Amino acid sequence: MLEGLGGILEDALDAVEDTGSDYIWVMNADGSEQTRLIENEGIDDNPSWSPDGTQVVFASDRESDSGIIDIYVMDADGSGQTRLTEIGGDGPSWSPDGTQIAFDSDRESDSGIIDIYVMNADGSGQTRLTESVGYDYFPSWSPDGTQIVFASDRESEDYIDDIWVMNADGSGQIRLTESGGHGPSWSPDGTQIVFVSDRSPTDPSAAGSSAVTDPTPAPTPVPTPTPTPTPDSTSTSGSTSSAVLVTKWGTEGTGDGEFDEPRGVAVASDGSVYVADTVNHRIQKFSVEQ
Repeated sequence: MLEGLGGILEDALDAVEDTGSDYIWVMNADGSEQTRLIENEGIDDNPSWSPDGTQVVFASDRESDSGIIDIYVMDADGSGQTRLTEIGGDGPSWSPDGTQIAFDSDRESDSGIIDIYVMNADGSGQTRLTESVGYDYFPSWSPDGTQIVFASDRESEDYIDDIWVMNADGSGQIRLTESGGHGPSWSPDGTQIVFVSDRSPTDPSAAGSSAVTDPTPAPTPVPTPTPTPTPDSTSTSGSTSSAVLVTKWGTEGTGDGEFDEPRGVAVASDGSVYVADTVNHRIQKFSVEQ
């Protein structure tokens, strides 16, 4: 199973059945044995594995008439579905020790501003970690549980997201990127963060690149040569990668071309990067060669 790949336990078979709803599915890392875990009217998405692989936390609007999303948890086979939040929550991410779940919510904002929260795995002790003028979301724990990386547009007049990191208690908030980024996910060894961006390796104003970054801020980044992406490959700073199609779905599913709307990225224990695209309806695996 895709253990540890929270962003790739994808809610994708709106695509296969054309139902208009999102469901949560699970599959092996090579794309085989795709199994639907939830049959529910509404939207179920943004799943994240518990560290021991026995549970999955996810977001759903199933009990809301107004589209408010809350956090739920279930056993790995889809049974035992339990609601954890009552006043909004999305983008859950399980802490490495399994005791806490980070998530985002606009529950304390009259204008829809989103902040990062944390709670115990049973839903108790819900605590706000960020309080900014922008939108803070997509939290992801560092492997040692001491930090949380997230996306925020707090310092952008044009609502452009960048990647930020903070301590697990919300202190020490530091900006890591300057030219866009969202959907961050930490590498298993804690040395890198993978994220989605419409920047180009050579031109920040161009579109169509994914990137990997070191979580340690550097005062003066040093440019490194980067190969030009081909339709079946992507680029990381100072490295190359080749793509393998894991799965595609629905009438719009394709294994070809650049990514149109990469929704989630995650790093496997072997360093491979998985990327899900909700426009081209596919999941691809990239094996990065430094």
